[in-house]
Amino acid sequence: MIKMLKNLILRESYKKILCLFIVSLLIDIFISGFLANLLYFYTLFTIFVFRNTAIKIKSTNNVLSPINGEISAIDYKNNKTIIYIDVCIFSQHTFTAPINANLTSLVKRSGINLDTNTYLAKDLNTKITFDMGNLNIILLEDHCSMGTYINSSNSSFKQGEKIAIFTSGKVIITLDNKINTSLKIGQKVYSSKTILA
Repeated sequence: MIKMLKNLILRESYKKILCLFIVSLLIDIFISGFLANLLYFYTLFTIFVFRNTAIKIKSTNNVLSPINGEISAIDYKNNKTIIYIDVCIFSQHTFTAPINANLTSLVKRSGINLDTNTYLAKDLNTKITFDMGNLNIILLEDHCSMGTYINSSNSSFKQGEKIAIFTSGKVIITLDNKINTSLKIGQKVYSSKTILA
């Protein structure tokens, strides 16, 4: 039963889902069936958001997309390429290592979560920065985010290995490499499948 649960739901969400279910049950018993039904629905939605969609991949020399999403912009600055990926609450949320690398730096700044397309989002939203060799990755949470959960027990990751759970916002990847020329704005990218560079 527990093994099946691990295969279906990401373990980072167990506490959140259990708390939601208990609160829903208590409200159902003592307060209101209608409010409880809304919370039961929210619990089911949370289970959907934290579903486990892990896949095993063979390691490559390419830089792979670390998450499912849609490319919203591609910039070029100081001989580096910056790719912006929008991650929707309905996407798959496992953030994986795009390359085999050591995590040389990890910085988390808590904040309020505005829409990531607003001018103040970069300064005010919760922001997590990773350095992985010649890659710099920023996770910028938005107003729909259910939190970001980081695998802090590891500093060395194989390509495709889970680094974090990122529920909603913008992923900003800065690369030294030349990007895959077939990438286009508006294109869907898939975790550990789409080649970025």
